[in-house]
Formats: sequence, structure tokens, C-alpha cells
Amino acid sequence: MDHEGFCQGQYGLIACDNPGLFPDNMTLHFQTGQLNQYEVIPNDKTMEIPIGGFLPGSYYGGLSSDAPYVFVSDAGMEKLAPEAYISSLGIDITASNEKMVLSDIRELCNQSGKISIISKAELTEGLHSAKITLYTLGGGIAFVLAFIGVLNFAQFSVTRFGCCLSL
Repeated sequence: MDHEGFCQGQYGLIACDNPGLFPDNMTLHFQTGQLNQYEVIPNDKTMEIPIGGFLPGSYYGGLSSDAPYVFVSDAGMEKLAPEAYISSLGIDITASNEKMVLSDIRELCNQSGKISIISKAELTEGLHSAKITLYTLGGGIAFVLAFIGVLNFAQFSVTRFGCCLSL
């Protein structure tokens, strides 16, 4: 891989686990456009980017989609779409550094006020809390249904067998 060529935006890289599926000297051609309220409005401009190499499919966290991920440098992105903006950013850190890094990133983002942060650890914690709530709710419903069943059985026994209680 020509690292300098990649940094200068001369070509892009594709993340895939089977590079043999792609031809040698491949160039991607695509039409540009604008995204407006979840609708793509194409324009007449077409772009192309040569593919200069491949990255392992797990390089970007093993995300799956129908189309492969294409990686370009900042210079390459400036050539392809000068008005593009960063919509998401992934940071790979170790679990031991997660809280410290999240705190530092929150501090940086609070200066701007326009950036929202979603942490994988916070999402996991939220899902754990939701799971406990659902288990509690499910257990409560099961208890009520079991109690109704016992009452039904007791009423059936009293009416069927004429059970009488004396004090």
C-alpha cells in the first residue's frame, strides 16, 4: 500500500474479508447529490476514486452492510465532496480507559454545544436497566396470573365439592 498516495487522496481502501471478489485496478464511479429530509436528490456530477488496497472486514468494528465500506483520507474526501461534514466518529479504546476517555471527550464537546455523544458503555448500562425493568414487570404479571389461577381453582373446588368451613 502506498501510504503517501492514500494520504494525498489519490485512492481509497475497501474493508472486506475477501479481496478476491474485487477486480484489480478497480475504480469506483458514483453520482453525487444532496440529502434532503431522508431523500437523496442527485445532481449531474459523477465522481470516481481508484481503489488502492483492502483492509480487513473487522477493521471498522466488524460493522456489516450490503455494501463494503470505502475509506478515504481527508484530502481524498475534500476532492470528492468539499462540503461534506463528519456525521459520526468511532473511537476504539480499552475498557480500562473508557471512563477517562469519555470524560475527556464530553469536556471537549461541551465547549461546542452542537455535538451529541453516545457511549457504548452507557448504551449497555441502559439496556441492562431496561432488562431488569422488563424482568420485574414480567414477574409481576406472572404472579398476578398465578394468583388468579389459584383463586379460580379454589372457587371451582368449593362449588364442585361443596367444601364448607366451620369456625
